[in-house]
Amino acid sequence: YQRRVHGDDLSIPYGSCRMHTSGSSGGHNGVHSVANSLGTKRFARLRVGVGGPGIGRTDVLKPLRSHQREQLPLLLFGLAEVMRIYLHPPAVTSLRFQEPWC
Repeated sequence: YQRRVHGDDLSIPYGSCRMHTSGSSGGHNGVHSVANSLGTKRFARLRVGVGGPGIGRTDVLKPLRSHQREQLPLLLFGLAEVMRIYLHPPAVTSLRFQEPWC
């Protein structure tokens, strides 16, 4: 796919990632807006989890909690591998990476 969208997602636990090449917005307003603008749901999307127990919309812009800061180096390492696959995909249509990878 020529178009790729990536962003955060509260419905996915912190440190997990999901990658799809098409589908619904999953309730994500940003993905929904992109699909409406493009007139199609057929574009790659990478969603990085920022959710978890007690985390709501207003928490996304706050500093990371201590346990999230501790996990950040491993998360960034895993996210680099995910981005490698995401940007240079073979015939992959859907992947899920659970903690601690990303």
